[in-house]
Amino acid sequence: MRDITDCELDQVSGGKNFFADLSSALTKASNAVASADSSLLKTAATAQTDLAAHPQAAKAAATLFGDASTVLTSVEKGLSSLATLAANTSVSVTTGSNSASVTVTV
Repeated sequence: MRDITDCELDQVSGGKNFFADLSSALTKASNAVASADSSLLKTAATAQTDLAAHPQAAKAAATLFGDASTVLTSVEKGLSSLATLAANTSVSVTTGSNSASVTVTV
């Protein structure tokens, strides 16, 4: 058996930098969601100030913004976990006379 060349690996596994590129994209997405959550929390604070004279509306807005923030936080954590998983994944391909094997290490 022999180690496959970088050119051959590009053909088999989507490119030698596939998992690094995937991790980078997921990290960027995670950062974008975290930024959106931060903006949401700032808007929620402004809404609470604006609705101070209307306690029922303020309470409803607080619930709505809180629920939305919880969802965004969960999405951000999930994307971050996927980015870490992709960053720690590697693929090696070896070939033999009549066979080939692919090993994915996480």
